Amino acid sequence: MSAFHPNFSSFPDLEENNVDKKERSSKEHKSRKEKEKHSRNKDTEDERDRRDSSDRQYRSRHGESKHEHSSRRRRSRSRSPERKKSKHSSHKHKVDHSWSLLEDDKRRKAREDQALLLAGDVEMQSSSSKLYFVDKRGDSLNITYGGLHQGDIPRFYRDGKGRVLGLTSAWRISRGSGNKDVEVNRRDKHKAPRYTDFKSLKALVEGPHRLLLPAKTSLTTYGEFIPLGKSTRSEDIHPEDSYRSIVPEPPPDSDPELEQESGRSDTNSGDEFEGTTLPAEQEKMKSLEETVRRAPQDEQSWLHLLSVSIDSISNRTKRGVKAKAEIATSILKRALDAHRDNEASPRLRLLYIMYGEEIWDEEKTRRSWNSLLSDFGGNDVPPWKQALIWMTFLDWSIINRPSISEALDDARRALAQLQGSEFEMARVRILWRIAVFLREAGFLEQAMAIFQAQMELALFGPPELISHPLEDRVNSLEEFWEAEVPRIPETGARGWAQWVESGQPEAQVLHRQPSRKTEAQDPYQQWSCQEKSLDIVGAFPTRSFTEDESDPYSTILFSDIRDFLSDLRSNDVREYLAMAFLSFIGLNIPGIGERGPFLGSNGQCDIVEDGWMVSGQRGWPSRPEDLFPSQTEQKRITWESHVGVIVAAEQPRRSGFGPVKEWGMHRSFFEGIDSFCTGRTWEAADIYCVDIGIVRNAMNQLASVIPSLNWEDMKAALDAAVDVKAAVKGSKQRLESRQSDVNLWRTHIKLESIKGETGKVAKMYSTLLAAQSSDPNQLLLYSDAIEYRWLQESEQMAIQLLKSALGIDQESKGAMYLLRGRNSLSSLLSIEREWSIRRVAIVRLQFFFHLDTGTLENAISAFMEVADTQNIPKDTRESLYTWISVTVFRLSQRRGIIVPPPVLSTLVTKALQLFPNNTVLLGLFLECERGQGIWGRIRRFLTEETNGTIVSQRIKRIAWNLWAEGWNYGPWEPERVRSQLEGALNLRSNKRSVVLWQVYVALEMRVGNFERAKRVLLRALGVCWWAKELYLIAFGQLRTVFTARELNDMIAAMVDRGIRMRRDIQEQLEGWIDPSTAIEEDEHNAGDMEVERMLHGREQAKPY
Repeated sequence: MSAFHPNFSSFPDLEENNVDKKERSSKEHKSRKEKEKHSRNKDTEDERDRRDSSDRQYRSRHGESKHEHSSRRRRSRSRSPERKKSKHSSHKHKVDHSWSLLEDDKRRKAREDQALLLAGDVEMQSSSSKLYFVDKRGDSLNITYGGLHQGDIPRFYRDGKGRVLGLTSAWRISRGSGNKDVEVNRRDKHKAPRYTDFKSLKALVEGPHRLLLPAKTSLTTYGEFIPLGKSTRSEDIHPEDSYRSIVPEPPPDSDPELEQESGRSDTNSGDEFEGTTLPAEQEKMKSLEETVRRAPQDEQSWLHLLSVSIDSISNRTKRGVKAKAEIATSILKRALDAHRDNEASPRLRLLYIMYGEEIWDEEKTRRSWNSLLSDFGGNDVPPWKQALIWMTFLDWSIINRPSISEALDDARRALAQLQGSEFEMARVRILWRIAVFLREAGFLEQAMAIFQAQMELALFGPPELISHPLEDRVNSLEEFWEAEVPRIPETGARGWAQWVESGQPEAQVLHRQPSRKTEAQDPYQQWSCQEKSLDIVGAFPTRSFTEDESDPYSTILFSDIRDFLSDLRSNDVREYLAMAFLSFIGLNIPGIGERGPFLGSNGQCDIVEDGWMVSGQRGWPSRPEDLFPSQTEQKRITWESHVGVIVAAEQPRRSGFGPVKEWGMHRSFFEGIDSFCTGRTWEAADIYCVDIGIVRNAMNQLASVIPSLNWEDMKAALDAAVDVKAAVKGSKQRLESRQSDVNLWRTHIKLESIKGETGKVAKMYSTLLAAQSSDPNQLLLYSDAIEYRWLQESEQMAIQLLKSALGIDQESKGAMYLLRGRNSLSSLLSIEREWSIRRVAIVRLQFFFHLDTGTLENAISAFMEVADTQNIPKDTRESLYTWISVTVFRLSQRRGIIVPPPVLSTLVTKALQLFPNNTVLLGLFLECERGQGIWGRIRRFLTEETNGTIVSQRIKRIAWNLWAEGWNYGPWEPERVRSQLEGALNLRSNKRSVVLWQVYVALEMRVGNFERAKRVLLRALGVCWWAKELYLIAFGQLRTVFTARELNDMIAAMVDRGIRMRRDIQEQLEGWIDPSTAIEEDEHNAGDMEVERMLHGREQAKPY
């Protein structure tokens, strides 16, 4: 019976159905009776005929008459019963049994007919009285929904029975093995084999057998359309030649047999056929192979071939990294053997060793490095090549040397080799690298001492010693160092020269700040917190009168740092040294990694690592969790109910500009993405845990010896990040004594903008520009004021200021205004030929002039013509691209101005092709994609690995990708972030980045997977064996997943590797019992007591 409720269509019509049913049942009964009677009569007649025919045959055989036959039959009946029984028992039994079965069937059939007749009458009566009838037919919906109960309904029912939208009805969707795979097959053909089948794998290995022939004729266009087919008019064909339009006429002088043979041979010719069409990648590789064959000395062609060959191999698995290394080493070996000039290419040689490290043993790698250093150690080798080789070798040495002392020996060797004025920038970079390495290993005092001594030697030396040899100056510096007076940037430091002029006074007693105490109960956690606090306090070396007896490494002797000092005389190098030191003490200096010692290399040194520069900086490097969405954002409500109606909750608009900041160094420290300078270089989150006192001391002391840098902007930007009100107050105090300084006024106006005083900003611009000044920097003030007014919807006021800046009468309009403006801009650009900040201001004025006299597209085109000139420096070009992109974005946010989305999108895309690591441009890219609903472009942008697969992404770009994974679209997926980190850490240039490993561990702790975080930490310690910060994670945040035995083994490994530990952990472990060990001992003791009780009971029960 059906489990579904009957509907009204199943109820019978009571009046009509009753009459029809009675008539139908009576007619069926009569027909059955007649058929049975007819069948019985027919059976009787047939039996009689068979018996008569048998009698006639018997009489004919024996010659008997009919009378004799009847008398014989009578005689046979009169025989004795025994004889009859013996002779006819078997035959009679068969006949009687068959007749009895026939009679039983007849009687049974009659009873069934009578029962059916009675049931029909009863059913008609019940249906007419109870208003329903019994339906014996099964419910078809049970098969449709796969269940008997009406509640057993599947979650969905595929409409169309497997049909595929866009395909014919022959194609249907079917389930594969295990009901996990979905396949699309044709129903009218055999099932296609899967790619895992043997035949499919064989076909993939063998490749295609059929040639792909190109078109015989080229595509022809008629006007503005392409014809779909070529038709021939019937009137142009003669009747006798009509068959020629169907059967092609063979060419003259052709033999059909020869054509057949040639066609057969062409079919089997394979790749020798010149018309074969290959995939795009193979076509590119084929053309590159031909190029390197014709010109084997072309380095760029070999690099392009390498990029194309390994571009399709992912580096997110170890197998992929190994396969990529094998292919790369094979191609690079061919390149080095192809021509003698290729062996002189440091790029090819370094790439060969870098990829070979993945598959070579340590001995072969060391021999390759020694050969490379000897080949590029001559005086005829360009300086940038030698610097590139030695700096790359030092990076390899740090990770592969078994101890810290051996890595320092390689650094001394590199500095001794790179002597001369042409290697000054390289020596600063090596010094910076060694200082970061020492700090990561725990030797913070020695790292700081190296920077202090180098700055005293290069920036604060006595004038009378400038012309002396380096050895004499270093010996004099040793006297200053042994005097133990304050050094740069300690409080009270005045420099080496001032100490000499003041008569070499004695040092005053300095006291260190005490370390912070922790309330942790676990001794391992106590030791970890104590080590971290001492690392923060011990920023500077101690003196002999404040030496800590328990920590002898806190006092740095001059002999410990003497070998790392060098002679630096260039102004650019001195600036680079100052900025490197600020980055070392925690400030983020955007663009400093792009500045390097490779002048004249033409961008061939992009394979040099710079991820170590981020180590020690504050902000997101010290708080990796800032790259991931907060817990509150992840648990936000996605829907709401209003008056019983469910609606989607309004999602908060998250900015596309995240915590990672990277751009060119020529960009101002106050430039942001709006009028309040949001997104500037330093904000509150960027100076997290920065020692502001040390940074301020360094800026104040360095400003007196390096006046070329804009120290006022830097100090004001730092003060604004700490407290904007205090920064404004300090700026006012400086203006009281220097009221005519235009740069100081520009800085003060920026501080007022950060504070939100828009009225004051407009008033100050008007007041300052109304007073005519002869300062050449007045043009900078005009540029800032015009930009502020234009973007604040005061366009008319901005145009008036623009005319004043160009020296044009306010009443000028039309063609006269256009002509005079162009002439004025041309004259200003001719005066400022070098790319200084004033020339940049003139280019910005030119943009607003074209924006006033034309369209936005024309203004952008004119600006890009200037930005794309050949002689412009890279940092300046990047600052121009960044400024124009931000300006167009801000114009699109203004009311009354419609900026087509493709305008900004095209501009940002072009800029990112040139500067892929600029986070301002990356944020603008996200803002362009906002609301488009197409996450695929962002996903493709985030997953692209490298430029040409040879140069890996920078650390900050990788960090930005991790942050962008949780930007705006959909829920945050930790697996995607994990995949990004795996791909980055499998690269040689990133696998030794301590910051990336910290981010990876923080990710696993963020999702609550502490066991996986433990495994990641152990992997990190296997690569970055010198990183003390990674060791302390096991004793701190991951203490719950590490046992005491594992932590003790880790302490032993730190001692063997020479990592600095300020306090002995045995002091903390004295008298402490591991709870896990105590539980095991209690269980063991409990078992012993049970055994003793049992034995005592047995003794008491004796002898029973």
